Amino acid sequence: MRRPRWRPIPAEGLMLLAALLAAPASAQTAGEGLSPTLANIKATHTVRIGYRESSPPFSFLDHSNRPIGYSLELCDAIVEEIGIEVDDANLKVDYVKVTSDDRIQAVVENKIDLECGSTTANAERGKLVAFAPLMFVAGTKLMVAKASGVTQIADLKGKTIVVTKGTTNEQAINNVNAKRQLGSRGTSRRTSTASPATICPTIPTASCTARARSR
Repeated sequence: MRRPRWRPIPAEGLMLLAALLAAPASAQTAGEGLSPTLANIKATHTVRIGYRESSPPFSFLDHSNRPIGYSLELCDAIVEEIGIEVDDANLKVDYVKVTSDDRIQAVVENKIDLECGSTTANAERGKLVAFAPLMFVAGTKLMVAKASGVTQIADLKGKTIVVTKGTTNEQAINNVNAKRQLGSRGTSRRTSTASPATICPTIPTASCTARARSR
């Protein structure tokens, strides 16, 4: 039997989301030459890092509920550079939990200094926050049970599609749903350690046995 091939729904490159640490001269703190973010870090001796608890391998919790992951390791290096910039080698790191739904606002509302996860950089988000250089590139794919009979997007007509709330995958699915007039019912969920599924079409004859993670 020929194995069905999926065409990924295009997605932007995924990047490390960060607060704008550099600022024009007009916004610099007088006498310090630091951006407001760096000036606050210097004053409080603390860097507030936003993390997601269920986005492995980039950001997740270990068995001791300690935030770890590839993105967080990169942020450790960034914190070292920040320490040099503000002349403080003993900066404290305060980890703040964020979700796919509130991570952008956490930066905008100054609840965190930078977010270390797997956030897609796109033009819309770029109006609100700044992004670090490209980390990796990924696309959106759908996974279903082998016995579902689904081999193309059109086969999802009238089906239920589960996505992670606040992600570019949610936007992609909504766009395809409207363009193809699938009439699919979308269900948005926040990621958590108890429910890591992100994109999983629910077929009446079978439940999903494989799951894809949303960004």
